[in-house]
Amino acid sequence: MYYISQAMSFLSTFLIFAQIILMVTPKIHRDLSTDHIYSLRTDLVNVSLNFLINQPCEVLHLDILDSIGHKQLLVNDTLKWRRVNQEKGFMELYNKKKQCHSCYDFYDNRFCCNGCEKLKEIYHSNNKTATPENWTQCKPENKQKFDPNEKCHVKGKISVNRVPGSFHLAIGQSIEDYGHQHILLDDYQTITFDHDIIDLRFGANIPMTSHPLRGTHIKSTGEPLATEYNLIITPIVFYADGQYIEKGFEYVYFYSMTYHLVPGIYFYYSFTPYTIAVTWQSRSFRSFLISTGGLLSGIYAIFSMVSTFLEKSDQKKKKVETKAEAVAEKPEQKVAAN
Repeated sequence: MYYISQAMSFLSTFLIFAQIILMVTPKIHRDLSTDHIYSLRTDLVNVSLNFLINQPCEVLHLDILDSIGHKQLLVNDTLKWRRVNQEKGFMELYNKKKQCHSCYDFYDNRFCCNGCEKLKEIYHSNNKTATPENWTQCKPENKQKFDPNEKCHVKGKISVNRVPGSFHLAIGQSIEDYGHQHILLDDYQTITFDHDIIDLRFGANIPMTSHPLRGTHIKSTGEPLATEYNLIITPIVFYADGQYIEKGFEYVYFYSMTYHLVPGIYFYYSFTPYTIAVTWQSRSFRSFLISTGGLLSGIYAIFSMVSTFLEKSDQKKKKVETKAEAVAEKPEQKVAAN
């Protein structure tokens, strides 16, 4: 009986802890739906970027294009471009200098255009004729110097419309003559494009959403290749106990490499017409008490039956032993009488 009571205590304790774990661990369901918050396609989506590119910041640019004709060229205001040495040590923010050169026909005095090539890009993107011979930052003594072995750490956010589109981080300058085109810099010929995608996320940073490009490393074979990533993005909505909590996105992708584009990384994205609804259902303390009480009652009933069965078995065994002893004593008494 002692062992039975010990086993009952151990099993009861184990089941109570298991019920506590079940109570604090919610049930999570993922379902597809077409009738959710993301039915409107006019929303802007924030895209968080964190890339390490095996090229100097001086020669890079980032453009955004989409299917409704919206363009953002030479995106810079919401991104940090940081120079990185060969040992992956941060050097300084690109264009971070004590002097502040004018942007001439563009922007006001709050902005600095210290890079000669960057200023050329601005003029080309706005269909203006560049006159670098008249610009202070393009004079030999003021031109920004960079090591071809430098890397560039690009981190920040961009905003895109919730329609099919693309954005790319590539070498050279973007121009709008005869459509969107790129031209390579004449004084820079090293065009391999190794890169690390430290993070690429659409929308808010929400646990349990899939960001498969996070931590991706691509190393080229020394040839001028461009990497194309095709992303299929699915809106995802989170509910907890029937209450709306947060909305975000997750994506799947496939990629390829090509010689037909200027070296860079190109992201082509589209959004699915359906939404994933994630429902987080927690258990109440009342259900915890009911289920725990039911389990403990069942355990008590089972062990009571086992205990009763063993007691009856012991009683029968004792009766048999008593009868056997009685039978054994009778011959002895007869022998003594004789």
